This record gives sequence, C-alpha cells and structure tokens, in this order.
Amino acid sequence: MAVVVAGAIAGLLYLSLDSGRFAPPAARAFSMPLVGLVDLVPTVLELARIPAPATLDGRSLAPLLAGQSQGREWVLTENDHEMGFVLHLRTLTTERYVLTRYDTMPGVGELYDRALDPGEIENRWDDPAYTEIRRDLLALLAEVANPRPRRLPNTGSLA
Repeated sequence: MAVVVAGAIAGLLYLSLDSGRFAPPAARAFSMPLVGLVDLVPTVLELARIPAPATLDGRSLAPLLAGQSQGREWVLTENDHEMGFVLHLRTLTTERYVLTRYDTMPGVGELYDRALDPGEIENRWDDPAYTEIRRDLLALLAEVANPRPRRLPNTGSLA
C-alpha cells in the first residue's frame, strides 16, 4: 500500500508501506490515502503495543494499513523557519489540491491541482479559474492552522 504523507517544505512524500520505497513523481497514484507525518509516531507506538501519550497530535495508521479506514480528508503542514531567514508556511493538502500560504509574504502562495498536475509543477495561485478553490482552501486553512510561529522559550528555536 502506498500513502501520500504530507511533509514540510519539500511538499509531499510518497511512501510505499509495502516496500518502504519512495515513489518518484511520475509513479504517484492520485488515489493514494492522505496521511500526515504527525501520524507516523502514533502508528509505530500502536504497532509496538505501546500506549501513545495524549499529547500526540497524530492518529495511528494501523486501521488504514488493515484496510479498516481511509486516509485523512486533509493534512496541515506548518513550517516556521527562522534560521538565517524568516519563512512561515502553512500548507493544506487535500486529495486533489495542495495550497501553501506564505505567512511572512502576504498575498503570496502556491496552489497545485494534483489531478491535472501530479508533479506539482504549475502553480495555480494566480489563475482566475482557481479563484474560488483558493478562497475555499484559504478559509479552511484559517480555521485549522496555528496563526503564530512556534518558538522554544529563550532560544529563538522553533518548537
């Protein structure tokens, strides 16, 4: 089974759970279940029969691997980079679309239609045909994303 794992700046990671191999862009199947990197720790803990702490944000993929559930409807990726330069990104990945909002650069973003562009090459952010889709995805992103960067106290490092 292959899954789409939403990751940080690199976009999406496509991983075959059967072989453990990464799929190159040309081999990506559009219908792969969507999961987040945040789901990997709870999955490993459940498979190892170790109770997951309540503080984990993810959920176990064990039911998905057993064919008892589907992937997520969407995955949120938050990247708060502040080492050498400041770049705060919020990415929402759905089965069809990937939208990235550059919080440190107002009005700038990326929008990819994975059904037509599985390699995520053509940015549709400013495409008038995608105005409504961009608006709807930005509204969802505003509901679910952390609006502030995460920092570790007294270090300047991000949590």
